[in-house]
Amino acid sequence: MWTTASSSGAAAQRALQEAEKAKDWGFAMPPAVLLSQLVEGDEESFNLALADALEAHRAYYQVADRADDPDASVNLDILALACHARRGGWTIRVESHYLPQDLLRAVETF
Repeated sequence: MWTTASSSGAAAQRALQEAEKAKDWGFAMPPAVLLSQLVEGDEESFNLALADALEAHRAYYQVADRADDPDASVNLDILALACHARRGGWTIRVESHYLPQDLLRAVETF
């Protein structure tokens, strides 16, 4: 289980502000909301944020020729956070083609 620092809320807020700037600049930042829920230790909100992050990933890569991009199939930032949560004992209730279930199950053995 994770412990939360008193500054985690402020750090999450800064991350969200940077993510908004990145949208204006035209590129995606790591999933700040997903990370903040992990840091806060909120499993339910993490699963909701995970679904949102995967939906945003899917929507981003449906535009123009992005579907052919090698990064379209899996977002490694999202996958890493989901694996970290799973390793911490959380249940990942989101199923998606963008979230390889075999990798999440493999995390359980480590």
